[in-house]
Amino acid sequence: MNIKYISSLWLLVIIELFFYNKSVAQNLPEGFSREVVYNQFDGPAGILLTDTNIAFVWELGGKVWLIKNGEVFSTPVIDISEEVAKWSDLGMIGAALHPDFLINGYIYMYYNVDRHHLRNYGSPDYDPAISETYTPTMGRITRYTLNTVDFQFAIPGSRHILLGGEAGEGVPVCTPSHGVGALGFGEDGSLLASAGDGSTWIGGSNGLGYNGSGPLPLFAYDSLALADGLLTEGELLGSYRAQYLDGLNGKIFRIDPETGEGLPNNPFYDESNPNGNRSKIWALGLRNPYRFTVKPGSGFGTKTDGFPGVLFISDVGDWIFEEINIAEIPGQNFGWPLFQGPTSHDFFWYSITENTNAPNPLHDGEVCDKPYFNYQETVIQANANHAYSFPNECNPSQSIPSDAMTFVHSRPLISYANEANSAFPHAVTSTFNDQGEASFCIIDGSACGIEGNGFSGISASGGVIISGNKIPEEYQDWYLQIDFKGWLRAIKLNEFSEPEKIEFWAGDLVNLVNINFSATEGCAYITSVYPPEISRVCYGGNLKPVVQVSPDLIYGYAPLEIEYNTEGTYDPEGDSLSFFWDFGDGTTSTEENPMHVYHSADNDPINYQTTLTVSDSSDGQTIISIPVSLNNTPPEAAIVSIEEGALYSINEPTNLLLLAKAIDEQSSSNDLNYLWEIRLNHNTHYHIMNTVSGNNESASVSPTGCSATETYWYEVVLTVTDPQGLSATDSKMLYPDCDNTLENKPLPADRPYVLMPNPATDIIEVRSSIPFGDEFEFEIYDYQGKKLTRESSPISYSRNFIVFDISRLPASLYMLKLYFTTGWESISFVKISN
Repeated sequence: MNIKYISSLWLLVIIELFFYNKSVAQNLPEGFSREVVYNQFDGPAGILLTDTNIAFVWELGGKVWLIKNGEVFSTPVIDISEEVAKWSDLGMIGAALHPDFLINGYIYMYYNVDRHHLRNYGSPDYDPAISETYTPTMGRITRYTLNTVDFQFAIPGSRHILLGGEAGEGVPVCTPSHGVGALGFGEDGSLLASAGDGSTWIGGSNGLGYNGSGPLPLFAYDSLALADGLLTEGELLGSYRAQYLDGLNGKIFRIDPETGEGLPNNPFYDESNPNGNRSKIWALGLRNPYRFTVKPGSGFGTKTDGFPGVLFISDVGDWIFEEINIAEIPGQNFGWPLFQGPTSHDFFWYSITENTNAPNPLHDGEVCDKPYFNYQETVIQANANHAYSFPNECNPSQSIPSDAMTFVHSRPLISYANEANSAFPHAVTSTFNDQGEASFCIIDGSACGIEGNGFSGISASGGVIISGNKIPEEYQDWYLQIDFKGWLRAIKLNEFSEPEKIEFWAGDLVNLVNINFSATEGCAYITSVYPPEISRVCYGGNLKPVVQVSPDLIYGYAPLEIEYNTEGTYDPEGDSLSFFWDFGDGTTSTEENPMHVYHSADNDPINYQTTLTVSDSSDGQTIISIPVSLNNTPPEAAIVSIEEGALYSINEPTNLLLLAKAIDEQSSSNDLNYLWEIRLNHNTHYHIMNTVSGNNESASVSPTGCSATETYWYEVVLTVTDPQGLSATDSKMLYPDCDNTLENKPLPADRPYVLMPNPATDIIEVRSSIPFGDEFEFEIYDYQGKKLTRESSPISYSRNFIVFDISRLPASLYMLKLYFTTGWESISFVKISN
C-alpha cells in the first residue's frame, strides 16, 4: 500500500476515507453484484486463486492462510512475521503461486525485510520480539513448497531465497514507502516483480540532498542504507534510482523462478553476469508500480525464448498524476522522475543528475569538462514526429553513443489526477499539440475518442482484465482499475489496448490494495486493508447467446437469393436457442439457417436490414443486423496520385496529393463519398493521424521515422462509398527516406548504415559506409528477444552491402544484429504480409 501520506496521519486519513466513501453508491452493470466473502484477516494484502476450491490469503504482516471450499483454516500455512518489516506502507506486499502449483506446491512471497532480522538473525544479538522501524531495509523474494496432499503446511527445509539473501542483494528501501510491489508469473513461465524507487515522497530527492543540496529530506535513509550495505555509491540517486540500470528500484524485473537470475531474453541481459541487476530488468522509470497484471493470451513461449505478455501497470504518482501504464515490448522507460503523467515533472527535470552509466567519450577535462551525460540528456520526451536525437553537448554534431542507453519516454495509457492536485481534477490521455510536442487530452464526455467522464484518486492500487465464458460478451477483455480511495472503474479497450470507454462501477469501497480475477468463477476479488475485507464482483445474471452469422453483408440484383448460416452460434450456459429472422421486406422466419429471396419491381437500388434475434431459454437475447443492398454492387476504387512504396522526407513535412479514380455501375462519381485516412504505423500497430473527405484533396505527413529502436511508416487508406452504403478500399504504403535519397545526401556520420525497405515483405537490403567484418556474422531476433537466425539468410553479400531473404518470417517487429569492423550494431525492421 502507498497512500503517500506521512505515517503520523495514516489513521486519520483512513477514518476520513472510510466515512467519505460509504456515502458513494455503486453502479455495477445489470447482472453484476458484489459481496464481502472474507473479513477475518489482519491487514490482508491479497488473495491467491486456483482453478479449484483452494485459495490463499496473504497478510502484510507475513502470514499466509489456506482457504478450502470457502473455509479459512485456523493455522497459517506460512508465518514469517519475525522476518517481515510491517510498518508504515511496508510489509509483505506481493505473493504468487507457480503456474503448476497444484503439482509442485510452489508459493512465492515478496516482502520488506525487518532491519533487525536482516542484521542479527542467527547471532546472539537477535531478539524475535524486536522490530526496527523508520530505518532502511530491503526487499526479498522467497519460495516455499507446500505439501500437495492437503496444502496445509510448508515442507520443512523448502525455503529458497531467490532475491535478497544478503544485504546488498535485494531491492533497496530507503523510506517508509515505495518499497516492494507486486509479484506474478508471465505466460512464458518467468517470474515478474515490481519495485518502487525506494526514495522519500517528501520534497523529492536526487540523492544529493533536498533540491540537490544540503541534508536529505524527511524519511530519506540513504546514508544509513549505504552504511548497511543496502545501497552502493552508484545508487545514491534518490528518485533517480528508477533510471539507474544497475539497480532494481523503480523497475519491473523478470527472473528465473528457479534460480532468481535474470533471463537471457531480457532487454539489458549481461551474459557475463546473469545475476546482476541489469540482467533482470524488464521495464524502468517507475515511481511506485504497486500492482501489475498480465493481459491474458498476450504471452507465449518459455522463460528463455518467449514473451511474458503485455503488462498493465498501476504506478502511484507524486501528488499530481496516478498512472496506468502498458508495457508492450521489452525495455520500455516510463520516465520517472523526469516525467509524470503525459508531460515532464519540472521539479526533477531541472534537478540535473549525472548518469554514471553513460560516460562521455569526448571528456578531456579541458575542452569538454563533462565526464558523464545527464539523465536529462539520455531520457527524452516523445514527440509527434517520433524523430529523436541525442546530441553530445561537447560536440552537437556527434550523438551520445548507443552503449550509453538512451530512451524515449513511454507515456501512460491513462493518467488521472491525485486529489491533492485540486487545481486539475481530471483524467487525461497522452496526445501531442499542434507543434508536435507532448500534451494531453482531458477525458470528458466523448472527448479524446473515449466515452465516459473524468475522475481523480489517491493511489493507483491495481487492475485486472476480465474474460472467459462467465463474463458477458459485451464486457469481454475489459480492464478493471481500483484506487486506494475506494472506487472501481471499468475500461473498454480496443484491439490495440487503447481505451474506448470508461464506466464507474463502484465508489463505496475503502482503502483498496489489490484486485485479481478468477476466470473459473467469473469474479474479480478486491482486497481492502482496512476494514480488512475481501469482496468479489461477479456476474450472476444470464449470459446472452454468442451469435455468428454469415454472410454479414449482402448485395446483388433481384431476384437475390441469400442462404444465411449461423454455424458457431452458442449459449455460454448451454441453454437451447430459438431464432427469429425479420428480413425487412415484410417476411420473417424461425429457421436456424433460412434461405430468403429478395424481389424488386424495378432495377432501382434499395436497402434492407435483415434482423436476427437469438433467444435462450432464460429470456436472454442477442440481436444483430445484416445490411442487404438490392440492385446494387460496390464501387471500384484506386489511388492514382501515390505510388506504392514511395518515400517521404525525414527532414521536413511531405505534402501528398489525394487523388483517386472510382467507378460505380449505379452511381456517378460525383455521388460517391471519398474518405482518406492517414495512418502512422508504429511497429505492429497504427494510429490515425488525419482524415480528409473528398477527391483531389491534399494532406501533409510529418518527418517521422528512422528511429534506432522503433520503426514507423505511413499508410494512406482510401474508402469510397456509394449512396446505398457499399464501399471499396485501396491503400498505399509510404516509407521514411532514411538514407536521404530524396536530398541525394550521403549517409550521416551518426548513422552510417541503412536498412531498406522498412517495412518489407520478402527482401531487405543493408547498405553501410562501414565495412562488415571479414568473417560475416549476423543474428535476427523477434521483439520478445528470441533468436531467429535460421529463419532468414543472406542471398547477396559484399563488404558494404547485404541482401537478406525474410520471406519465411511472420509479420512482426524484428531486430537485425550485424557485425561490422567496429563491432556489433543493431537495426530494427518490420516484416509485413504480402
